[in-house]
Amino acid sequence: MVRIRTRTRYNLGPKGTIILFSLFGILFLIIGISMLSKTVKMANRGISVAAQVSNVKVSKSSNSTSYTPEVTFKTLAGDTVSVTLNKSTNRPAHSVGDKVNIIYLEDDPKTIIVDSFFDKYGFPIIFIVAGIICLFIGVGRILSPKH
Repeated sequence: MVRIRTRTRYNLGPKGTIILFSLFGILFLIIGISMLSKTVKMANRGISVAAQVSNVKVSKSSNSTSYTPEVTFKTLAGDTVSVTLNKSTNRPAHSVGDKVNIIYLEDDPKTIIVDSFFDKYGFPIIFIVAGIICLFIGVGRILSPKH
C-alpha cells in the first residue's frame, strides 16, 4: 500500500471543520435572505411591463461564447428604456423580437428584474437551502455525542 501525505499550512481538525461549516451556513443564510428581501421589495414596489428583446450581445472568449439579451420597454411616463439583462447564457435564451416580462422601479427604470419565478427567487432559495444544509451539518455534528 502506498501512503501519500500532504502538508497544508492550516489544519483545522474535525472541530474546526465543523465550525467552519456552521459559519458558511450562517453566511449563506444571510446572503440568501438579503437577496430574497431585495427581490421581494422590488417585486412589491416595481412596475410589471412587457419588454422586447432588441439585441443579443455575443461575447467570445478562448473557449466559450456567452449571450446576453438587451431589452427595450416603455415606462408608464412614456419613456423608452433599453437595459442589458444581468444574465448571460452559453446558448441564446432569447431572440431579437421576443417578449420578456420585467419589473422595473418607477424612480429608476434601469433597475429591472425578469418577472419569472426562477429569476426572482431562484438564487435566494439556493443560498438559503445551502445555508440550512451547512448549518444542520455543522450544528448536528457539534451537538451529536462522540462515538
